[in-house]
Amino acid sequence: MTAKLSNQRVSIREIAAEAGVSTSTVSKVLNGYENFSVRDEVRNKILELVKRRSYSPNPMFRSLRAEKSRQISFLFQGSSPFDVGAVVNQAVEAMSPLLAEQCYQLNYTFYQNNGTDAYYLPPWKVDGIVFTDITRVSVLDSIVEAKTPFVVLNGESGGRGPAVKIDEDIAMAQAVEHLRSLGHSKIVYANGKNYHHYSVAARHDAYMLYMASVGLPLWPGHDEMGANPAAFLLKHVLEDGATALIAYDHLLALHYLHAAWELGISVPKRLSIVAFNDQNPAEIAIPPLTCVASPAAEMGRKTVELLLAQIDSGEPSGGLEIKIPGKLIVRRSTAEPGS
Repeated sequence: MTAKLSNQRVSIREIAAEAGVSTSTVSKVLNGYENFSVRDEVRNKILELVKRRSYSPNPMFRSLRAEKSRQISFLFQGSSPFDVGAVVNQAVEAMSPLLAEQCYQLNYTFYQNNGTDAYYLPPWKVDGIVFTDITRVSVLDSIVEAKTPFVVLNGESGGRGPAVKIDEDIAMAQAVEHLRSLGHSKIVYANGKNYHHYSVAARHDAYMLYMASVGLPLWPGHDEMGANPAAFLLKHVLEDGATALIAYDHLLALHYLHAAWELGISVPKRLSIVAFNDQNPAEIAIPPLTCVASPAAEMGRKTVELLLAQIDSGEPSGGLEIKIPGKLIVRRSTAEPGS
């Protein structure tokens, strides 16, 4: 007689037999069927057996039979895992265990809208969808029409549904106020590339509005999209005299650090640099970068809260927009002018 392997998949029939109930009862308990009653001691026994025996239902068969599929789809813009930005990656890391605790199976899909104005539901049954980095809100129309619960993470929803994103106004205020506290008034902004993610325009607008609100001049170069870092520093730092620079993100800031080194511009003695997004390798750059860290984990937790509320209530959340502020992390790339 062959011994049963310890890692062999436990079947629902084995759980039912050990609990002394039918497989239908086990299935209904696990799937949270409504209009179904079972004694508390039976329910608890089933759940204890499931936990002890590490039973995991086959998600495909489960979705075909259940009133709810217990499936959540993450839809990432792009065509590979390398297209997922650091903010979304960290948010998803925070979301995954929270959804798993609620017995949701997670699946991940990469898509490209290819300039079209429509996107379609995943070709399997899902209870909810998390869209990431949406740049064309029209892709949500078919999802809204299907009344599938969804949340947009780190992107725009155009009022079609709830969206969770960074409060760029507060983030920029933190960056500018830190530099002002050090004595800087000639603060230039290095903008991101000219593409349609909301943060590019939002950070630029926040720079213009906040500088004006505190009576500081808008330094030339703030509206240059994807400028060459060396040329940018030559013009706006060496020629025009800017003493501080705020970079759209940490990766752009690294390019400016390198260009400053090549041009002999000392950071932070001659030029202080602040970046958005405290992501690797900002902490180990030379010098380590002062950053406004994105609230990625908190964004992920809020996304789960909004999604589960829709699934549980059966009601959409409308065009609710949640903005979460980041946190300034001061390192050695900023100092008083000339220090």
